[in-house]
Amino acid sequence: MTPDLHLMKELFMPTLSQLIKSKTMLFSVALAMFSVSQGFIVELAITPIQQGIVGMIIAGAIAALRIITTTAIADK
Repeated sequence: MTPDLHLMKELFMPTLSQLIKSKTMLFSVALAMFSVSQGFIVELAITPIQQGIVGMIIAGAIAALRIITTTAIADK
């Protein structure tokens, strides 16, 4: 591997252990798993108002995680 490609890999391809340390990435995985399970495994009978509330909670959680993020994944 040429030095340039090695540097690009280090900068743009975080390792699995780095991703696991990221609360934002863990939240994203949990949200994706919930979304898939809601569509195929468990069907939640919630009203449009409740869906809006859930959406606001998810958006708030993402915003909070973004605010508390202090380092890039590559630096973890």
